[in-house]
Amino acid sequence: MVTINANADGVRGSGKRVKRRFPSFDKWSGIAEFTIVDDIITPEIFEHHVKSGGMIVGIGRYRPANGGSNGRFRVTKVEWQDLNV
Repeated sequence: MVTINANADGVRGSGKRVKRRFPSFDKWSGIAEFTIVDDIITPEIFEHHVKSGGMIVGIGRYRPANGGSNGRFRVTKVEWQDLNV
């Protein structure tokens, strides 16, 4: 767990602060499934964007997209399955 001094009401700069505890994971893994309905998105384009998003945007609280440093992830494998059969 990580304890931070966070905004009590979720509004930046409001002055109301409380200690909040958040889980911290040094290593984690998971499987995500995506349904892509536009044929213009090729496997190469999709893989490029999901890998870039993991390093640039991240997921969760205090991720890089919100000025933080947490939530980055690395894609290790992409499997593509065409369901238009």
